[in-house]
Amino acid sequence: MPKVLTAPKNTRAESVPAKSRGHFNPGLEKFLVLIYSLKFDPKNHRIHSARNVETIKNSLEEYGQQIPVITKDFIVIKGNGTLQAAQELGWTHIAAMSFNHPEKKKVRGFALVDNRSGELADWNPEILGAEMKALQAEGMDLTELGWEEYEFEPLLSAEWIPPNVTEHVEFDVAGKKTIHFTLEQFKVIDHAISKARRNLKQPDLADPDAIVVICKAYGR
Repeated sequence: MPKVLTAPKNTRAESVPAKSRGHFNPGLEKFLVLIYSLKFDPKNHRIHSARNVETIKNSLEEYGQQIPVITKDFIVIKGNGTLQAAQELGWTHIAAMSFNHPEKKKVRGFALVDNRSGELADWNPEILGAEMKALQAEGMDLTELGWEEYEFEPLLSAEWIPPNVTEHVEFDVAGKKTIHFTLEQFKVIDHAISKARRNLKQPDLADPDAIVVICKAYGR
């Protein structure tokens, strides 16, 4: 856990140079508190590596603090990495909001779900790669965004163009319409057809009829 700093003398906001106070979204001005008044959460479940803290420091310097840390009784339950980064930058103030819920389990639960919800999201590599290309073209150093070169290079070099598909499978469904599938698509459809036969207990159900059943099920 990062060490707790001791507040220096004369740290009133109005007496501290703006550069030392930190860099904030103007809307967070009213939430500023002395950085030395906050404590790291001794039960913090997250480990902030040097790379992680360096990325946060880059963000704070480039964009300023945009989201306040969340505290209970001056203990940070959301934003321990931000607190550490701001300390290492020499900031004297940080924006913080209090979350003093009467139920302790709600406070601990929030600390967990806030971190976990972010982990459960996935990147869209095509959109991410396009955004990175655009930012790099404008002169941005992508390593400041938290990616190493070996991580973003495949995204920049990838060609997100579907390959030409010449092989396909055709079905004449109900004698009315022909449906074309690529071989990869057909593997998925074939698995669904087999499952439909088992669920309906109709092992002899024709492929086109099974597709009709599947489509009707998804259309409900």
